[in-house]
Amino acid sequence: MRRPSVRDVSKWTLHENSNDTAKVYVADIEYGFFYKVEVSGKRPAYFYGETAWQDARRYAEDQHIRDYTSW
Repeated sequence: MRRPSVRDVSKWTLHENSNDTAKVYVADIEYGFFYKVEVSGKRPAYFYGETAWQDARRYAEDQHIRDYTSW
């Protein structure tokens, strides 16, 4: 199975929101795990695979978004 592309995603569902500082979205796709993290003032970061949720969380924490430390 090939890795999906951002172009393959027709809809993103908001998964977590941190006071509009950062938003985590999950892709509505048939297979796999695809997350997008939007941090204010930065380009969106995309994560795919079995550890995508953990990678998205780690990325948000690395951006010093304190609201995500309690996930």
